[in-house]
Amino acid sequence: MRRPWRRHAETPAQVLAIVAAARPRTLILDVEPFVVRWEQDDDAWQRRAAEVADAIAGIGGVEALVYASNSTRALALPDRATGPAVRAVPGAGKPWRRRAYRDLPRPLVVIGDQVLTDGLLAWLLSAPFVQYRPAGRRPWWPSIQHVLGVPVGVLAFRRVPH
Repeated sequence: MRRPWRRHAETPAQVLAIVAAARPRTLILDVEPFVVRWEQDDDAWQRRAAEVADAIAGIGGVEALVYASNSTRALALPDRATGPAVRAVPGAGKPWRRRAYRDLPRPLVVIGDQVLTDGLLAWLLSAPFVQYRPAGRRPWWPSIQHVLGVPVGVLAFRRVPH
């Protein structure tokens, strides 16, 4: 099986540029840390979820946006009249539970910070993976997951230059 590619991004603008170049019909987006940082509350989630959906709508061609999180954070979504169809999958069980992603328009791209969850989900869906690694401090668990995911990323993905 041909391995999907993996790109690295440190800013939301870099992520959006990669997505625009890839021209997917669906984005599966890890909530933490791209939409909100781990320590932010649900009010920040509401505000940022709408901002991110607007930014994705500005790219064009994206028909579906899925906010997926392994946390059980309440992921209520703002009403949207235009742009991609948006849905949330809290307690997603990434990478093993994939039922929520079966009927999404292809091609799709997965965006997240962890190879062990988001990256393996992308690999299992035969989709490209954009690894978002923002600057700043991370909680201890995502830091450990990152270290453990390095060898998996090397084996699972074909890395492409920036």
